[in-house]
Amino acid sequence: MMMMATTRCLCLLVVVVVVAVVLGGGGGGGLVWAKPGGVCTPSTGREPAPPRAEDGIFFVQTAEDIDNLVADCTTLDGSLEVVCSDSSISSLEVFHTVTEVTGYVRIEGCHNLTDLNGLRNLNKIDGSTLYDIPNQQQGFALLIRNNDALMSLHGLNNLRQVSGPGSLGLGRVGVLLNEDLCYADAVDWSRVVGHDLVYRVLDTTASSPTTCASAACHSACSCGSCFGPEKEDCQNRCTAKSSRNTYIVIAVVVFCLVFGVAVWALWMCVTNRCGCRLRFKSNTYQLGVLKDSGRRMSQLSSKRGSVSTMQRDPIAGQAARMRHLQQSMRRNSRRVAPLPE
Repeated sequence: MMMMATTRCLCLLVVVVVVAVVLGGGGGGGLVWAKPGGVCTPSTGREPAPPRAEDGIFFVQTAEDIDNLVADCTTLDGSLEVVCSDSSISSLEVFHTVTEVTGYVRIEGCHNLTDLNGLRNLNKIDGSTLYDIPNQQQGFALLIRNNDALMSLHGLNNLRQVSGPGSLGLGRVGVLLNEDLCYADAVDWSRVVGHDLVYRVLDTTASSPTTCASAACHSACSCGSCFGPEKEDCQNRCTAKSSRNTYIVIAVVVFCLVFGVAVWALWMCVTNRCGCRLRFKSNTYQLGVLKDSGRRMSQLSSKRGSVSTMQRDPIAGQAARMRHLQQSMRRNSRRVAPLPE
């Protein structure tokens, strides 16, 4: 029995070691996640540990860090910082499956990053923690700063919610010092943040006037809000609102049509254009019959009332009988012919 128990313990230990090696990635620097394809957390069991992992931060500095990432995560349980230490990062494609970040998102100092297409499926930043910068009273849930080659916010077009900690849940967006960025002020950030308080800090003074002179949203952007020049850059919340307005207009038109048909049908009947007058005449005839029946009933009730009066007053009843007898004798006398002489 002891031999079997020892064997089972050894097998269990081997399984644990194998799982640890697989999740640990077998050494080296960089960043990994604990649960690929689901909710992902920074690895804290690495030797050496990834930078800032103990703070719950997914910290990326170089293309090597990008290559060491485990893809296909949908939720980042923590904050995402892409702070480029060189020009090796030109794409964030490894994050294309991420839909939610529970902390904040910071993208800074990436001089070879032209767009944010790798974040095209990101639709929610919870902002459970915020990134603080000096001279700002409130931290940022989304900070995009000092990216010289960034030309548009293409890739954020599915971003629908940026929140913050506390009962109010106020998040803040900062887009600062991006020299070639032209579309920061083309986004209706109130639709993303969800309130009209101090929710954004935009600095477009560093942008080149000649570069942004022709920058405009695509004609398909019905509300005029966009993250870039292409059709797919139209702000999704704006498109959804336009769709709701379309449905409302359709409902109003259908109601007006039904109401108009009902009024037309009523007018046709009132003006005897659809045979409704015959029905009205039939109702009138029935009403006349009912009136005649009512008169007969009233006459019968009056006769019954006179009989009941005679029964209650014998003297009055006798006088009435005498009058009735006299009237009968007069009628009979008129009918009798005179005798011949």
